[in-house]
Amino acid sequence: MAGAGPAFDKEENDPLATIRVPLEYAMQCDSALLVKGDSMAWTIKSGGVVGVIRRNFDFVSGEVYAVRLPYEGLSIKRVIVDAASGEYIIRSDNPDKEKYPDRRLSITEYADIILGRVVWVWQAL
Repeated sequence: MAGAGPAFDKEENDPLATIRVPLEYAMQCDSALLVKGDSMAWTIKSGGVVGVIRRNFDFVSGEVYAVRLPYEGLSIKRVIVDAASGEYIIRSDNPDKEKYPDRRLSITEYADIILGRVVWVWQAL
């Protein structure tokens, strides 16, 4: 389970449930995470499931990732690199920036926060 808002942190190897996905989806990812919270709405709604590549993925600035944020835990966020300042910009897609402001983290200090890239989303429309 990952937060899209206040994060829920659980040991990474403790599955909450088993879901069936079509083979073409299963072949694209290493794991799936249940998303709780609305900071990524409407891109990813609370209750959606995301497929994540955790090994051998290419980082692309501006894409959505599973990240372990300091003092928050496992979250799903958009990650942008600001090369000029040497920072990650951790962004929620929810337009309420007062409730979900951007966070900036030093790339050198927090190089290991990115755990995997989100490659698919399942959610109710």
